[in-house]
Amino acid sequence: MVKINRPPLPAGIHITSETDYRSEPVHGILAAIFHGKCYICESKSTTIHVEHRVHHAGNPTIKYDWNNLFLSCGHCNQIKSIQYDDILDPATVDPEDYITLEFYHVDNAVVVEKTNEKNGVDSTVSLLQHVYHNDKTPTKRLECRNLREQIGNVLASFLTLLDACLNESNSIGKSQLLADELSRKGEFAAFKRHIVRSNPVKYAALQQYL
Repeated sequence: MVKINRPPLPAGIHITSETDYRSEPVHGILAAIFHGKCYICESKSTTIHVEHRVHHAGNPTIKYDWNNLFLSCGHCNQIKSIQYDDILDPATVDPEDYITLEFYHVDNAVVVEKTNEKNGVDSTVSLLQHVYHNDKTPTKRLECRNLREQIGNVLASFLTLLDACLNESNSIGKSQLLADELSRKGEFAAFKRHIVRSNPVKYAALQQYL
């Protein structure tokens, strides 16, 4: 989960029904804001839903609130359901200020850690832990394993690029690729940014990209 920048709803677009927030214009705006990825796990999954960060329980004020509409994958949407209403809003706070995400290739495991206190942090940590490691059903267990494998593959490619940029004297093209990977639009950006932040040498060389 990373910070996103949500602009006001453009003039002339109104959301007063499910048809409105599932419409092509609104979906297109949300896709641009969230860079085509799930706001919870950061996967650019093929199963993307318009999700309410705060469960609306039929209340139209919340259901059609532009600031309550997010994009999530089917996996995260099902796990979050109505159980996690008080998670961090990445449009108003930077989750990286409160949570770190680290992937361990040897164990194929994700570790979610709280780094600062704030309302919603504990709930967000719990949600993320269930997103990456959930064994309630065989299906969820498989989905989590597939998601972790996807993260592992993306991070392996990222680490190869990172080493090339740090060790080659002429890597202008690779540096631009690295800047794109470390920007918040990249898939699983929170993991990549933590890799750089947690290493003093890498951070000193690459902090301008964060």
